[in-house]
Amino acid sequence: MSADGGDTNGDTDTADGDSTSNESTDSGPGSREVAYRPLATEFDDADFSYAESDEERAPNYVVTPTGLRVNRLFAVGVLTEVERLNSDTLRGRIVDPTGAFVTYAGQYQPEAQASLDGADTPSFVALTGKARTFEPDDADRIFTSVRPESVSEVTADTRDRWTVSAAEATLDRSLSSPRHWLPITEATNSGAH
Repeated sequence: MSADGGDTNGDTDTADGDSTSNESTDSGPGSREVAYRPLATEFDDADFSYAESDEERAPNYVVTPTGLRVNRLFAVGVLTEVERLNSDTLRGRIVDPTGAFVTYAGQYQPEAQASLDGADTPSFVALTGKARTFEPDDADRIFTSVRPESVSEVTADTRDRWTVSAAEATLDRSLSSPRHWLPITEATNSGAH
């Protein structure tokens, strides 16, 4: 696994801890991006997103405060809420120790929608999906969400392993991010410990 929380070989963990192959975007059309593991607070604090090109199918990225570029993510937590917004859409809230991921499953995500609709709350779940942002016209805040590819029930052990893995990757990114070097350098030079 790389310091940014994604697997360097293009693999991503499944809900049961096994790996499944995911080629990077450099492999050509139809390939998948790595599913990164940001903590909920880091993902929710993201306030920038972009597309690599103007093409209709170009990947969209959400950039987190530690500099992680997320197209796909893998999160594990407690499903605390499932709400039917209309006849086609469910909203789920998945909580990790730092905050919550929000996911919307609609008519184009029937498997994820069925998983959310049939899930007990609370229960441990794994979520793999596309990172999204939304900025309402009448708000000065950007909202993040996940368009689910899969939602599946997992064990507490899986949630615990994911939490440790995501926390380690977040810490590695935070310590290696150049924008964090100046405060660390200033503290070291001033004799603070």
